[in-house]
Order: sequence, then structure tokens, then C-alpha cells
Amino acid sequence: MQIRLSTTELEIEGQPGILYGGEFQYFRIPATLWEESLRQLAEAQINFISCYIPWIWHEYEEGQYDFTGQTVPERDLERFLSLVESHDLALIVRPGPYVYGEYQGFGIPDWLRQKHPEILIVYETGLTSNEIALNHPVFLSYTRRWLEAVTHYLRPRLDNGRIIACQLDNETGLPQYGGVAYAGDFNPHTVESYHLWLRRYYPSIEHLNRIWHSSFEQFEEIEPPRKSAFAAVPFRQWAAFIEDYLVHYLESLKQMVRSLGVQCLLYLNDPYLCQWPNNSSKKARLALTGYDIYSKFTTDSESTHDVPFGISFAPEFYRSLNPQRLLMGVEVGSGWFDPRVKIRKEAFLQNGMVALLRGMRVLNWYLLHDCVETDGIPWVFQSPLDKDGQPVDRYPVMQEIGGFIQNHAPLLAQSEILQSPIGLLKYIPQGRDFLKSNFNVWSALDMMDNALCHFSGLTAMHGVLLESGYNPVVHDLERISLQELEALDVVFLASTNLMERDMYQKLVYYVENGGTLVSFGSPVATDLQGEPYAHNPLFPAKPYGHGNKLQYGTNTVLSQVALDIMDYQMMRRSISHKLSLHTLDMMHPFVEFTKYVGKSGAWIETERAEPFWASRFASFWQGGGISPVLRQPDGATVGYSKRLGRGRLYFLGTLPGLFFDTPGYYTIEPDKKQSVLRFFGQLLKENGLSPLVEGVPHTEVILRQTPEGSLIAGLINRGPAQEVTLTLNMMQPFQRVETLFLSHPETDRIEKARYQRLKGFLSKDAVAVVHLL
Repeated sequence: MQIRLSTTELEIEGQPGILYGGEFQYFRIPATLWEESLRQLAEAQINFISCYIPWIWHEYEEGQYDFTGQTVPERDLERFLSLVESHDLALIVRPGPYVYGEYQGFGIPDWLRQKHPEILIVYETGLTSNEIALNHPVFLSYTRRWLEAVTHYLRPRLDNGRIIACQLDNETGLPQYGGVAYAGDFNPHTVESYHLWLRRYYPSIEHLNRIWHSSFEQFEEIEPPRKSAFAAVPFRQWAAFIEDYLVHYLESLKQMVRSLGVQCLLYLNDPYLCQWPNNSSKKARLALTGYDIYSKFTTDSESTHDVPFGISFAPEFYRSLNPQRLLMGVEVGSGWFDPRVKIRKEAFLQNGMVALLRGMRVLNWYLLHDCVETDGIPWVFQSPLDKDGQPVDRYPVMQEIGGFIQNHAPLLAQSEILQSPIGLLKYIPQGRDFLKSNFNVWSALDMMDNALCHFSGLTAMHGVLLESGYNPVVHDLERISLQELEALDVVFLASTNLMERDMYQKLVYYVENGGTLVSFGSPVATDLQGEPYAHNPLFPAKPYGHGNKLQYGTNTVLSQVALDIMDYQMMRRSISHKLSLHTLDMMHPFVEFTKYVGKSGAWIETERAEPFWASRFASFWQGGGISPVLRQPDGATVGYSKRLGRGRLYFLGTLPGLFFDTPGYYTIEPDKKQSVLRFFGQLLKENGLSPLVEGVPHTEVILRQTPEGSLIAGLINRGPAQEVTLTLNMMQPFQRVETLFLSHPETDRIEKARYQRLKGFLSKDAVAVVHLL
């Protein structure tokens, strides 16, 4: 199989194609299963295998390498690569140095930590973390030695093109900082790097003192932030420094790998939420950056996904971070490893098909095969093949998707997604404000509201717009150009209380020149240096008294979360795979919160006196020449609009449709959901925007246009079985409908109806793809 892959192009056998495969962790799978399991995976019509190559596994003692199975068969990397090659599968390698993956040492050898404790992150107490200060020269020198060793064994397959891509590290920053509540590093080398960074950022120490309201005499006096002396501005600067510190480390890895003669595609990966310290926008300037998404991680038994529209938002956001590059799903979750969580095959189906319909060119399932650790303890991920190599219910689904790709990859690869002139703007620096040490219960609740706005607000709005028949584009506010911004008629912003002045002025320019800005959450009040916006044209209203905010359902949510946390603490003792606890413990409070918070809210009303469900909270505003668009029953304004220049701004003091990004989506009462859809449908039509399609309940419609002008329509049903009628609001005549994919061919159908419409039947959680000719 001939594959030509770069950051911008992918051809398979001379045709535009799609890479479809997944992660096979040979070092955790009995070597006796490799051959048969790879055969079954090849029969599922995958065309590549990816694999971590853990440093800790192959350099088991300093200077002692085993790549040929001399010590244990599962170290026989040579045999494994040969078996992959025998099935004519391409290879994507992930040699670290970090692999994470709930694996021993996260891939870093224990002997290295023991011999060189000076490379470890140091807490303010003087105690050391188990994780590495990544730019420490000792660590980088050992890393180069490891990469030299593994590259030597990979060389023949690098040279003959069997290895088509190499990942640098894994989710860089998450192992080091993702599991801590406060992220200072007092390692002397890191502190020295921080001082150098500050010198580049500030022209002088006097300038820094003015911004920080401090009195340092020299940069070398400045420490990383401490819990006991928290200040917002210094911490934001530290957070920005760590983002740049991680990029510098990745740049060092890239230079190492290139200097070793590795010329294949190099890429990075991050969790799709882009939570601190994973600033994917910065990383994408260095290399193509793909995303990781796991859509089901709670014990909620009624939800197919816990982030129903996260699977649609993620590819759009990462396409914007990688303009003119291939879209890459580095870890598209096939399951999850919490033994309490059950992943349905329908979740697997929708994860894959939505990604493909949204333009993904490299789809890497994580995992393909459940595992067994060297101590005999299973690591069950609910993969297509279980720990014994036996297919489970999602294996035939993987095979069906593989057949769809096999038959239609060139058609998909050469088509373009159709989108509405509507933008969703993500502002990544907001995330630096969610790590604090000096908060009480009430400030913690406010911080949680801001975090929900930042992480879930735009994804939920994406769901609202998709179910209304629109297909918005997603952009990073810091990277979008004025030209790209001006091409959008309406943009949505999930707003917290801070924004850099350059970004603020970009939005002012957009509105004054005829654009419409819809913000929701909390109004911007200060810049990143803590200076207030005395003149605040984007948020002109003032708070309605001192207690201008009501939070809904707090006691109920906290009570339920407390009960779930106690249940988890009892249950975690029975989890045999102890390395999983790092991730489960880190995620657990947030996971339980999402199960309940999405359904909390209260009824308010629109300016038409129509009901509107306000999720999580409502804040109240007055003055500034505003016109109310949402109000409490007592008349207090919750949302307003105002003209600014030739454009218009809206601010909504709530989290509209939050349940679209939580398990609550599947059980929310229909009237609450419909109230949100009706409000935004009217708002957009009042601003001159018609939907691409007339919305179908519970159904996302993705339209792609081929070079010849025909349309591909993908329908994703996130609700119960239903008859569907789909009206296309486009002058795009078609004569017949060709079915490309039906997840339930025995019952489902999509066919042509009169007047540019489609009709048919979709089963619960079904996916259908048709070609309109």
C-alpha cells in the first residue's frame, strides 16, 4: 500500500484518502495474541496501526535495551513491527518520552528518576513530584539517548515508508500539571527559565512592578506563585510561561527527531477541551496538532454521550487551529477504563462517523485491544477486541465504518463541508483563571460557573445551532484574522470576566463595522493584567444591585455530587488497576458535577413573553441604554441588546442550553429544550440568517459539497427512533438519493421527497449518509 502523507496532503494508492486505524499496545498484550488480533483488525478494514513505544519498557535498566524479546516476548518490537507489515498496514509510532496512558511511570524509567532527582518538579514545600521538569538539560540528554536507540530499531521502516508519522511526546503538560490544584514548580532550572521568560516579556523590572503592583528590585527575586501568597496577575503570567515552556520542550524534541534523520510527519496531541496547560493554539504553531476525545466517562446510564456535541465541536475547533492542514483525531475514544462506566456501541459509531463527516483524514481509535499488565491485572478499555483478542459488540461497527471508508474515502476527502456565516469564538487564556488557592465555597461556585462557561458554553451553543439547522464555524479568538471575522454575520462568545485588550478591540471593531456579537456567561470586566475596562462598550450595562446573580440547583447538585463522591471513594478500593486511579481521581469531582448541573435552571421569559429555560444561573443588569431580550418574571433584565456602530451586541447573563454539553441532554424536558431552540432561531432570523436545513428534532445534519456540486448529507440521530423530514434551504436541485451508509439498514431509510426534501426513518442513535445526485 502506497501512502503519501504530509501536514497538508494524504494520498493512498494515488487517490485522496483517509487513514483509519487505532492504538495497539503490544507491550500490554500477550505476544501470543499479536498475530491473530492483527489479522482480525486488518479484516475490519483498517489501514494503519499506531503504538506507544514506552521508554520504561525497552530500557528496563540504564543502558540495557531490549527490542527483540530477549527478556520477555512482549518486548519484541521487531516481531510486532514485522507482523504489522505482513498485513500491509502502515505504522504511526509514539515513542514519547512521555506516553501517559495510565502506564507505569507514564513511560519514563524509574531508574532515571532515582538517579537524577534534580530533574523532578519541586513543590513550594521542597517535596518533589514524580513528574519531570521537561526542559531540564539532564532529562533532555537522556531523552536524546532514548530517541537515538529507538530510532535505530525503527530505521528500516522509516526509510521504506512503512512508518508514516511520529508523535512527539503525549498530551504534553497534562501529566505534569493536569492533576494538581496549584501548579508552581520550584525546580531551580524551571525558575531560571521563568526569569528569562519574564525578561523577554517585560522591558524592565519597573514595568513589571507597575503591572503586578509589586516592588521587586530585580527579576531574580521573583518566585513561582505560592498558595499562601496568591495574586491573580502573577499567576496568569506563570500560567502563560508554562504554556510557552511546554512548547519550547516540544520544539527541542522536534529538533532531536529531525536531527536523527526522521523525515516522516511529526505531530502533537491534546485533549480537545484545550484546558490549561494544554494551549493547543500555541502548540499548533510548531506542528500539526490533533485532538483526543472521550465522549462517555460518567455512570449516567441514560446518556449515550456525556458531551453529546463535543464530538462535533472538537473537529471544527482543531481544523481552525490547523489551517490548510489535515484534520487528525489522535485518540478517538473507543471506550473508557472506569469499570462503572458502560460505553454503548452507538457512542462508538457516532464518534467515528461524525469525525469523518466533519473532514477527519486520520482517525485513530484508542484503543483497539484491551490489555493485561505484566502483573496479570487487566486494563479493560471496552475496546473492539477484549483482553483475550475476542471481538465484542463494537468490532462489527468498526468494520462497517471501515467499509464505508474503503468505498467512499475519495468522495469524502475531496468534498468540502458547508457552513453558516456564524462563528463560535473560543478564548483560551480564560482557562488560566481556574486554578486558585484562596477561595471559599461561594467564590468556588462562581469559579465553577466560569469554568462551565469556558469549557461547556461554546460546545453547548454548537449543539443548539446544529439542532436549529445551522452549522457554525469555530475559531480561536486570538488567531482569527479580521478578514475571517468580517466574513461572519454573527459570532458567539462564551465570556468570563477577563480578556486581553487587543482581543477586546478586535471584537469592538467587528461590531462597529456591522457584525453581531452574542456573548453569554459573565461580562468582561478586566484585562489579563487586572486593569478594569472603565469604558466597556461590549458590556455596557451595570449590575442590578449587589446580589445580582441567582445560582440554580446548587444545593441539590452539591448533595448529589457529595453522595457520588462517597460512593466512588468506597468503590475505588476495588479497582485492581491502580495506575488508572491517577486519571479517575483527577476527573472524578468534575465528572459527577456534569451529571447533574446541566439540568439545573429556572424559567425566565423573552421580550415576547415566551418562556426560556435559563441554565445554571441568571444575572441581572440595568442602565447603559440597553434593550431587554431576557428577563425575570419580576422584570429584572437577564439578557439585553444594544446597537454599537453599524452592528449589534447581545449579552445573556446565563448559560443558555448548557444541557446540550452534559448527560442531561438525553433527559431534559422537551419544553425546556424547545424554548432555547426557539429563542436562538428567532434571534438569528432577525439578523438575516436562514438555516441550511429546517431542523429535525434530536438530529445533527452535516452537509458536504463535492467538486462536481452534488451534496453529501449525514444525519446523526441523538434521540429516539423517529420518522424524519428534512428540508434543504438551498438552491441545489437533485434527482435521486444514493445511500452511502445506514447503521440500521434493516429498518432505516432516507429517500427523496417533494420540494427539495428528504424523508425516512432513523432508529435510536442511528447514523445515515446519503449522496444527493
